[in-house]
Amino acid sequence: MKDMIKLIRENPKGKAFLFFIFYGIFFLVIICVLFFGKSDYTKPEEYEKGTPNDYSSLFSVDDNYAFIYTISLDDNVYYYKGQKNGDAELFQYAEKNYYKLGNDFYVYDGIWTKCENPYIYSQFLDVKNIDAFLNLATYLSKTTYDSGKITYNFLLSTNIINKEISDVITDFSEEPNQLILSMDENKNVDQVSFLLDSYCSLNNLCEKSLKIDIQYGQVGMVGKIDNPIV
Repeated sequence: MKDMIKLIRENPKGKAFLFFIFYGIFFLVIICVLFFGKSDYTKPEEYEKGTPNDYSSLFSVDDNYAFIYTISLDDNVYYYKGQKNGDAELFQYAEKNYYKLGNDFYVYDGIWTKCENPYIYSQFLDVKNIDAFLNLATYLSKTTYDSGKITYNFLLSTNIINKEISDVITDFSEEPNQLILSMDENKNVDQVSFLLDSYCSLNNLCEKSLKIDIQYGQVGMVGKIDNPIV
């Protein structure tokens, strides 16, 4: 074999032959690595299935917590801060105080008066829907930080979102949305983020982007919220 390679190298045309053989093998290895490494990526049909998983068990948030909701829609930002205990919520939005009891909302402007729901995209703020999304999302990755904080990343299809919150069947071919679940050093959920550019664009709800950040605090420790109206 060595003698054959030596003869080929001594021939000018043989050197060119060896050059093409070498790079042919090189590119073949690259192609094989890319092909067999595809299992590390999530294919569109995988995140569109909505197959139930056990990641929803990570979301241990009941209807008792303090919250900060930040909703970025295109170039507009909507900010809500308050507390929730069961069916009652007391929160601030746009420099006004609001009270929610069940499905009814009230705003304080000298006196408490009934008003429309001030939350936008409230479906994504509902802990029951978040739990359902996590149950149907596709796991993508996990990052553990030196502080002990852990971040889980998931893919979430617009078709699944539409079916879950609107009971509408769609068949979009899309780039996936993202759902990010963050846990503190004590393994308590402290933030959930939705990156919903695909969802809002395909449903004609925005021009370019939609992001929802939900921060949790005092989970399970919020006291009774007194009705300020009575």
